[in-house]
Amino acid sequence: MITIGLAGHIDHGKSALVKRLTGVDPDRLPEERERGMTIDLGFAHFSPHNSADSWTESGASDISFIDVPGHERFVRNMIAGAGGIEAALLVVAADDGWMPQSQEHFDIMCLLGLQHGLIVVTKIDLVEADWVETIIDDIKSRVSGSFLESAPLVPVSSTTGAGYDELEKRLLELSASHSAHHDIGKPRLFADRSFVMAGMGGVVTGSMRGGPFSAGQEVIVYPSRARGKIRTLQRHDTQVERVESGARAALSFTGIQREALTRGSVITTPDLCAEVGENHFIIARVNVLPDCPVKLNSRRKLSLFLGTSETACELRPFGNSTLAPGANELAALRCESEPLCFAGDRFVLRLPTPQITIGGGTILGWRKHMPRAAEIESFEAAAKIPGAGVTVEPLIRLELEHVLFAARESIAKRSIFSQKAISAACEKLIGEHEVKTHAGKLYLASRANAALDLLITLLKKKFSAEPHLAGLAPDELYHLAPPAMRLSSGDFTNLLSLGVAEGALEHAGGKYTLPGQEISVSGQIKKEAERILRELNQAPFTPPLISKLVAGGKSSREALGYLLNSGQAVKISSDLAYSKSAWQKTLEVIYQRLSEGGELNVAWLRTKLDASRKYALPILEETDRRGVTTREGDLRRKGPGFESFFAEMKSQ
Repeated sequence: MITIGLAGHIDHGKSALVKRLTGVDPDRLPEERERGMTIDLGFAHFSPHNSADSWTESGASDISFIDVPGHERFVRNMIAGAGGIEAALLVVAADDGWMPQSQEHFDIMCLLGLQHGLIVVTKIDLVEADWVETIIDDIKSRVSGSFLESAPLVPVSSTTGAGYDELEKRLLELSASHSAHHDIGKPRLFADRSFVMAGMGGVVTGSMRGGPFSAGQEVIVYPSRARGKIRTLQRHDTQVERVESGARAALSFTGIQREALTRGSVITTPDLCAEVGENHFIIARVNVLPDCPVKLNSRRKLSLFLGTSETACELRPFGNSTLAPGANELAALRCESEPLCFAGDRFVLRLPTPQITIGGGTILGWRKHMPRAAEIESFEAAAKIPGAGVTVEPLIRLELEHVLFAARESIAKRSIFSQKAISAACEKLIGEHEVKTHAGKLYLASRANAALDLLITLLKKKFSAEPHLAGLAPDELYHLAPPAMRLSSGDFTNLLSLGVAEGALEHAGGKYTLPGQEISVSGQIKKEAERILRELNQAPFTPPLISKLVAGGKSSREALGYLLNSGQAVKISSDLAYSKSAWQKTLEVIYQRLSEGGELNVAWLRTKLDASRKYALPILEETDRRGVTTREGDLRRKGPGFESFFAEMKSQ
């Protein structure tokens, strides 16, 4: 199936053309029939099975027509229809020729990136043959260089039927050549109509993009985020169990209230909607029309149209403060509410006042905040050719510039590429050593190496200034890094793990250091360390409390840290430390007691060490924590780590 949109100026015969082809009047509203003009979207379909068998055999599939209004006041309705089409049928009346809405509709189709279509000159029965040729020549000159440059051009009369055999032939050729649709496994349906049907509740219609929907499938509606399941699916008034990408479909639901189903809503799967809503800056390649009547300065208020949705936005150009007519540049669009968009989606921009189309472009990505200079360069690289869309490899690079580590299944998830295409591109980049893997995640080698180099430089500087440090805890390292390097906690943890795996960092005791880094002290800190060690050894089992040992201030605190890091002292509790020798003797006493089968409790240890309860209790709590002992009431027994702990201690 292919969906073809009719575009053109008001009263150029679009609705009459659809009715002649399908027998269906797309002007469904009473007001439309009364006024003789299309106000809202109209729909009809044409089946090749009603035509010659040769066309059926050629592979031609059903054609859905979307008839859009031609009046300037209803261009937003026209864009809503154009957002769901795959090919264009540009209609120009022979008695009028190319008119303002002919140009605007043509511009919109170009901005939306359409690649296929036909041109139809209507009402040829109202003018002389020579004049028809003049109109045709004019149209060809206007579409030169566009996707319609080589498109078939068919003159017709809806009154007499002249030219309709040729038009049907061309439509079937177009259908046959585009019957296979791009299924990327990411279904979206932008609702272009919503209504209530008796016995079914709320119903929406739209054109399927990116993948199929099936009856019973769980879906979510954006922006309401209402969840439910598809109750029924219809394609051309026929109930089906599944609709494929490219098809026109009508959906009803269970669990979703009709108030959530409005034009502009997007029906999709919950996983594709999970991360939408917090990124207010859309980064895009913006193409300004050459005849745009204004220069687009920074913070210019615009209306962004994507699919059938419309949202207010504010233009934020990069580099230049304005975008001149004909510009094709990278810019940010600060949206009041984030549309459910994919990288690679096309959009249209209009001025709110006066209401005219001024440009459009291609979405490259989105951010919560305005991107920094380095990110802007990455976005520039993500555009294949200015105005020509995106390719998958630059999108992968772009995401790995934004997050340092990413799971393969999350890379380019919200893009117009299938998971198969993304995986193939990832493998290619891995094969070229541009992308590597660690802990099941992908990362850009150049970026991770740069981050590690910076971290190592910062650690060297830190250890040079404070050589008594044995290492830094992860949170200390995280806050040591400059704001420009700040990563998410998950990315930072993976970076440290990568550093250890590559031998750039060492990890022990919950702290990170550099290979070969030695602990040393000098000056006042050395003197304080010698003092503290003396005081610890003077009364080995009843040493001064830590608060007293470090009462001298910063140098004494750093000195104690040095003794603990170098293993010359052991911290037992928040306010108690022992010298290494005193702690080992205490452990030997505990080992001998438990090995002989004796009972161990606070009272026994207090007597054995000739120490008060304030020393004996923290010692046993520490051996409990280390698994050397385990508490049973007031007694301590051998813990699960008893044997291994003392075996390791004896080997040192």
